[in-house]
Amino acid sequence: MGVFCGSGAPATCVPCADDTNCHPLGRCGGFACLAGLCTAVTPLACDDGNPCTQDSCDAVEGCVHAPLAGAGIAGCDDENVCNGVETCAGGACVAGVPPPSDDGDLCTDDGVCDPVRGYLHTPLIGFPSVTCRFDTLDAALSGAATGDISSGLRKSLTRVLGKARAQVERAAGAHGKHQDKMLKGAGKQLGALGRLLATARQKKQVAPALGGRLGDAVAGASGALSSLHAAGGP
Repeated sequence: MGVFCGSGAPATCVPCADDTNCHPLGRCGGFACLAGLCTAVTPLACDDGNPCTQDSCDAVEGCVHAPLAGAGIAGCDDENVCNGVETCAGGACVAGVPPPSDDGDLCTDDGVCDPVRGYLHTPLIGFPSVTCRFDTLDAALSGAATGDISSGLRKSLTRVLGKARAQVERAAGAHGKHQDKMLKGAGKQLGALGRLLATARQKKQVAPALGGRLGDAVAGASGALSSLHAAGGP
């Protein structure tokens, strides 16, 4: 057993058997019992630089690095959802899985990712939007299985869609009242297509799943055309 002698007169000596005799936190507090003498030492630096551990200093054990788990932990999460959400697991920072960039809609721009909101899926606008919606509808019609739609109905819907597409193509090269007239004509053709499809669905001339997809495609095309018309062209 040693002594810790402080400065001053008279000197005050405290017996020392272990580090905690010198300071309640031992080496964590900057004192150690060395060769029976309490000696001032550099306090233990317990920051291991790992964001996925909770660092602390124990008077007996010294530095303790308890593993953390979960997401949103500062230093591990880079706050960029475009590369996924980083998580702490077993005391290590695990990279996240990037979210899918493709939303399955051919008529949105999926190339821009915001670090906070993720992929924006910005809808196309103007004539490109209408053309894309027409393409989506056309693909649904041409790709439908034979058992899901009759040949006659497929031809009728495709024919009306072709008329609407032709009106829009002419409108793209027109201006003013002429363009307005062409867009209105395309709208009428889409309206006719929608009614034809609705009747076919009521009479169960088209498979329910396909009818739903075609209905959504017609609604998307009509919405894009209305937006284009309201904006007065491209």
